[in-house]
Amino acid sequence: EENAFLQSEVNRLLVETVRLKELELENRRLRDLLNYTQNNPDFDYTAASVVGTVIGAEPGNLIYTLFIDVGARDGIAAGMPVVTQRGLVGRVVQVGPNSARVLLIIDPASSVNALIQSSRVHGIIRGELGGSLVMERIPQGETVTPGDLVLTSGLGGAFPDKVVIGQITEVFQRDLDLFQSARVRPTVDFASLETVLVLTAFEPIDLEQELLSAPEGQN
Repeated sequence: EENAFLQSEVNRLLVETVRLKELELENRRLRDLLNYTQNNPDFDYTAASVVGTVIGAEPGNLIYTLFIDVGARDGIAAGMPVVTQRGLVGRVVQVGPNSARVLLIIDPASSVNALIQSSRVHGIIRGELGGSLVMERIPQGETVTPGDLVLTSGLGGAFPDKVVIGQITEVFQRDLDLFQSARVRPTVDFASLETVLVLTAFEPIDLEQELLSAPEGQN
């Protein structure tokens, strides 16, 4: 009887220890997000973002889509960018009342207008099978160096500018091509995402739709 009581106490303390550790980790993640918002004055993240917790992923060996626990009732809408303190995660593509689906930038269906921070050279970031990134359509004459940091450019209106995407690890050139490309290692660890920021005040712009809907003579 005494042994059963002691075992019960051990189990209770173990559960409490795990709970406190999880609270500590959650508080640390939230502090990191808060520090990120305070250190990025170009965009008012604090007043214009909603914290979401990852609650699921698309089934399969490679994760390209996540589900978060905030939705339309929290002000979430399709097209809104999703970030963490480490950089760009993706964008919301589907919204329910209390949850949303996020397409990650490592998905082959994703594309992001980007620039190399040091040289201001522009290109397009695309996801690749296997969960990596490649920066395409970099003009052939531009110098691209492994280690260069890649940011969102803001062109196209789908994402805000100056959000970190990743770091160039390898450059691919062929003499007769107009463009070169580079492999980019994302700064976000997509396999361990737990908490994200949805930029609710950023309004994505569909430039093609804008031009099509403009009155004749204005496009």
